[in-house]
Amino acid sequence: MKQVIETDKQVVLRTLNRELVGTLIMMRVVGLLLILILPLILYQYIDTDSIKSELTRIKEDLNTFTLDGVSIREFDSSGVHVATIEGSRALVSKDFKKTTILDIRVIDHRLSPEGILTARKGIRSITRKVEQLNFSGNVNLVQGGESSLFTEKLYYYPQESIVESPVNATLKTTATTICGDVLQTSLATKRGTVRGNVVIERVIESVNKDFRQIVITGQYCSFDLDRNYFSVKGQVTVSEKEMKLTCNFLEYNMSTDICLAKGAVAATDPEVILRCSDLKYNVSAGIVDISASPSSATTPSASRTSFRVPGDMSTWQLTELHAKHIVHNRLAGIMDASKDVKVVRWGLNGEELHRDFMISSDHLHSVFQTGKTSVSSSRGTFAPGTKKTGQGRSIFQGNVHILSDTVGASGNKSVFYEATRNFYVIGNASAWEYTEKREKTNIVSGAKIFHDSRRKRNIVIGSVSGLFSGGGE
Repeated sequence: MKQVIETDKQVVLRTLNRELVGTLIMMRVVGLLLILILPLILYQYIDTDSIKSELTRIKEDLNTFTLDGVSIREFDSSGVHVATIEGSRALVSKDFKKTTILDIRVIDHRLSPEGILTARKGIRSITRKVEQLNFSGNVNLVQGGESSLFTEKLYYYPQESIVESPVNATLKTTATTICGDVLQTSLATKRGTVRGNVVIERVIESVNKDFRQIVITGQYCSFDLDRNYFSVKGQVTVSEKEMKLTCNFLEYNMSTDICLAKGAVAATDPEVILRCSDLKYNVSAGIVDISASPSSATTPSASRTSFRVPGDMSTWQLTELHAKHIVHNRLAGIMDASKDVKVVRWGLNGEELHRDFMISSDHLHSVFQTGKTSVSSSRGTFAPGTKKTGQGRSIFQGNVHILSDTVGASGNKSVFYEATRNFYVIGNASAWEYTEKREKTNIVSGAKIFHDSRRKRNIVIGSVSGLFSGGGE
């Protein structure tokens, strides 16, 4: 057996070799890890968007060319000049499918009347033979003297004559302004839609030669400018000075100036609050017409709060009117009601609400007082009277019945005076008082009876056909 004897030097060298190999292996592992991890760390600090933008620019430079003072004339298949596109500068792709134009101006002869569209920037592209123009920055589309469209971004499809604005846009005509979050319209048919925060404004001249501004708001609108027709839905409001109308759905024909409101309708102004399911409003004439809908259990109503003595809460009163058909002339201050008419007057007894009287009839004609004694409240207003005389009156006709805690009356006709609370009963007239047990007493009848509310007595005018006291209902 051969024995190998190692010297101290050999042992040291072998140990050093082993450590060196281990160090080299470790360095390779660390280097490999750095190669894998370092890009992930550096990625957070590198502006990749700038790199991508620069690469895109380089690619565009290789595939496009630039023109200054560009003018493009378009012709249809028959050789007819249909449009002109102009701009201060253009970036044109080499396949001519995409053109970016600065300070763009488009004159489209295909529209009637001719349309002129301007913007800070426009991109013209052709995909599958379909032309599209995208505009941005101070976009303005004018069509003759009929309409103009303002927005910050607009898509135009010339072959279909359709424009779309995905951002807030305003469309103005000679009589109307429409704006909303998203707008689409056909420049050929002048029909379109507006979605989100819709506002329609119009200034009209009333029958009394006053100029009034009407503002309609909602969440969705479809319109036809040729027919002057608009339909609005979604939290609809119609505002005009002190009048406000709310509903679920509204149709407005501006040619006839007629609004049709449907669904939870409420019309409020300093004179009256009207509530119903369907309402017809002649805007220029200021006439509101409501009828009971056969499919609705809601009976049209009107209500009013006022003071007999201005500012004196003890004289506060609430008048409510219910009827199947109500016509309210806002400008003339007149209201007519028919079919199952019922008027209830409420007052304050301390802090409690109590009923003063109730009148029912076949028909009611009231002349409103728009005067200073009317006040607004959550229940609204219903005020007979006139501006000239200041004397409000209501005329009830057909099967008239008047009931209160202390007196009652009936007849063919009754005239009620708002200020004095006195009334006449005419034709087959009867009047009586009530005992504490609600029994009739002091019954009188005749051709005409006057009730004096201040003295709390009935006066028969003309011949008396009956006068007696007694009980009974």
